[in-house]
Formats: sequence, structure tokens, C-alpha cells
Amino acid sequence: MKFLLMIITAFLFANVLFADESIAFELENDVWVSTDYYYSQGLCLEYANDNLYDAFVKYTTFLNKQAKQESCTFISLNQNIYTPQNIKSSEIQFEDRPFAASLFLDFTYHKKKTAKTILSIGVIGNWANGYEVQSWIHSWNKSVDNEPHGWVNQMSNDLILNYQVSYIPKFMGITTDIIFLEYVLNLGTYDISAKTMINLHFLYNKKNFSVDFTSKAGIHAKIYDATLLGGMFTESPYTIAFDDMQYMLVRANAELALRLYRFNLITKYSIVSPEFKDALWHNYLGVKILWDI
Repeated sequence: MKFLLMIITAFLFANVLFADESIAFELENDVWVSTDYYYSQGLCLEYANDNLYDAFVKYTTFLNKQAKQESCTFISLNQNIYTPQNIKSSEIQFEDRPFAASLFLDFTYHKKKTAKTILSIGVIGNWANGYEVQSWIHSWNKSVDNEPHGWVNQMSNDLILNYQVSYIPKFMGITTDIIFLEYVLNLGTYDISAKTMINLHFLYNKKNFSVDFTSKAGIHAKIYDATLLGGMFTESPYTIAFDDMQYMLVRANAELALRLYRFNLITKYSIVSPEFKDALWHNYLGVKILWDI
């Protein structure tokens, strides 16, 4: 927990160091669709400020900085939690997803309508405090015994150093905000994969109010996933066998964003095909609150 508090303190210090533009909090959880396994929970605290580019984001991207209205820069603190279907047993759940948690900082530069890069730096394993956070959240529900007992078998501590590049080409030779393709490549110690997504986007925008709807669907080719196979530099008590991982996945999500003056409320539904042998389809919901300062 001390490591988590240290990271949060550093993140909050960054907010004081630069003039604010926007800050957001996002929570993803599958309990809202009546499950509690696989990708069980995601937390994200995000800060956006164009000054971040000159501070350090320019050192993490090969994209040239554009005018402020054409680009944006972010720093975000993320924690993701993964569990098998049975979280009450302290025994290893063979042929199911391992217990895993990741904690990392994302440095993002988004060149609107064309490309985005993300550098991720952090840890996977006990240092990510997955057990502590999941136990705390589960303690809110006093009516059932849902204390997670399998975290003793979680992934060993390891390094997250990952880089993501996404590119949006012209669709059928034209640039459009309504329908477009997106190509995503991930390389590093956490995730090695490639995605091709088709996006549909609709926007109703007035001065102090807007409604923004986006849906994505596509193919996700995975070569390596540290939350399934373990970190690159350490051995874990239990991991999915390499041959049992599914290398071609189907992903889809739909997102609805409402803006009223400076307040933004974003809701998202996501679904993914089985990630390993004998796994199930999995879906979850997300809620994001963003305030333009």
C-alpha cells in the first residue's frame, strides 16, 4: 500500500505543478453486469494539460506537437485487477485466470483525428496492491462473504514498460468524424498485441451542452499478455500455459458522453471474447467523471 500511496502523491504533485485544464476519475467494474471475475476492476485518475507536453510527454512520442486545438496531452494513474471465477479459495485455480494486478502511469499524447501514443511505466504483482483495493471495495457489501482469498498466488512483482501507437487513416480516401478505422500496436513487457477497430461516432454539440456517442468493434491479435503469462523477468506461482492463450480476440464497446457546461459524464459498455482455453465471454461497465477546470 505504501507504493500505491507514493505513486498517488507524485500524481497529485503534478497537478499542482502545472496549470489545470481537466481532471477525471474513471471506474470500470464487472459487478454492474452481475459478474466478478477476469477483468474485475479498473481505476483511473487522469489529468490533462497541454503544458505536460513540454514537461516530459515530448520525450515519449515521435509525433510532432500541433496547435492546442489539434492535440492534447494526458498523464494518468491506472490500476487494473484480474481474478479467476472463484475468488473465495486460497488454492490455485488451475485452467482459470491467475490473480493479477497492475499499477502504472500513462503518458499520452493525442494528435486528434490522426494518431495517439502512450508510454506506460509501472509494476505488476503485489506492489500494485490489488488485494488491498479489492478487499476494501468488497468490504462495502456486508451482506455476503466475498472476501478474496486467492491473492497469495498472484503474479510476481515485475516491470511494466510498454508503448502504444494508434493511427487513424483516411476512411475510403476521406477524413470523417462519423466512421473511421483505427490501428493500434502495443509493444513492451506488459502487452504485445495489435488491434484493428472500426469506429462509429455521432456528436450533438451546443455551447454548454453536448451528447457524444462512440462505438468500436474489431479484431485484437495478442502475442503476449503479462496478466495471463506472467512478467518477463520473474516466475509466478501460476500462469496460463502459452498454448492455452487465445491469440485472436473480438472486442467491442459503446460509449456515451454527456457534457453540461464544464461537467462531463461518460458511460461505457465493453465486451471481449474468451482470452484463454475454456474461458467465457466477458463484459463490464465503466463510468468516468471529468471536470474542465
